[in-house]
Amino acid sequence: MRWKSILVSLLIVAAVVGWMASGNIGNEAVREAAIEKEAAIKQANRREQKAFLVTVIESRAESFARQIKVNGRTQASRSSAIKAELSAKVTEINGVDGERVAAGDILVRLSKDIRPAAYASALAQLESSKKNFDAVKNLFSSGYQSELEVLRAKESFVRARQNVTQAKKALDDTTITAPYAGVLQNMAVELGDLTNSGMVVAQLIDLDPIEVVTYVSERELNQVHLGQSAKIILISAEIFEGTVHFIAPSSDVRTGTFEVRLRLANPDTHLLEGISSEVTIFTGETLAHFQSKSVLTLNDQGTVGIKAVDAQNVVAFYPVEIIEDTRDGVYLGGLPTTLSLIVVGQDFVKPGTAVRTQPQNEAAT
Repeated sequence: MRWKSILVSLLIVAAVVGWMASGNIGNEAVREAAIEKEAAIKQANRREQKAFLVTVIESRAESFARQIKVNGRTQASRSSAIKAELSAKVTEINGVDGERVAAGDILVRLSKDIRPAAYASALAQLESSKKNFDAVKNLFSSGYQSELEVLRAKESFVRARQNVTQAKKALDDTTITAPYAGVLQNMAVELGDLTNSGMVVAQLIDLDPIEVVTYVSERELNQVHLGQSAKIILISAEIFEGTVHFIAPSSDVRTGTFEVRLRLANPDTHLLEGISSEVTIFTGETLAHFQSKSVLTLNDQGTVGIKAVDAQNVVAFYPVEIIEDTRDGVYLGGLPTTLSLIVVGQDFVKPGTAVRTQPQNEAAT
């Protein structure tokens, strides 16, 4: 029985030793896994420490009114040379330079001479020729007059009617009137002057509405449309609102630009012709990021753009459209609505590389 107790004791010792050995082996595996994980973390930290540190801000696009800024000059919406239609002496002048006149106002009267008598004579001749024409037609209907006589009577009547028209025009032309409301300038005649047919007696300009003439490049032309609103700032710093009224169908052969005219109300003719102005044409709404010019950079192809990072802190390059350049910054288009924009260090990192980032407010502290 002794050997049995010894055997049992040996089995118990072997079990205990086996149990202890298995525990040591499990603990060793855990320790090795922990060591590998710690090494991986240290390696990742070393890689992160080697990555370039850039400063970023979260930029969000906002609604922006696209606009074209150009220089312009005021111009009368209409300008006419008022001319005499006949040779006669000036007997009356009713306007002076700078005076506002209404449509139909009498500007100059010329001597009538024999024109009233000529008109009266033409009227009498017309009445006589009409009676004769009617009589001949009646006789022709009764068979007492030839068709040739009817034609002759008709020709006489038509000629008399033409003479009345000419005589009346000659009489009317002794009174020179304003064809539309406007402002007189360059009155060219004095009392007693003798006019000739086609001679300019005055210049009439229409300042209400008044126009502002400017020119836009062919690159900007497709943004300009009739009826668009515009802001006009005169050299006097006065500000007015106008609308696009005319777009030239062809460019200026010397400059390659297209003429654009804007119209604005000028009821008191306060605005005069030839005043320099700054014109802002509003061409529509768009989304834009407003940022400092310092964020702009170039890619290897020389394209202007910005650099940003994605959720994994990988650098990306975005080409931009510079919508407007101001003293305080630039409005940038063609970008995502929101992005993590690199504002410091963008010129030292390439697209596709991982970087470390810090917010701008932390970089400043």
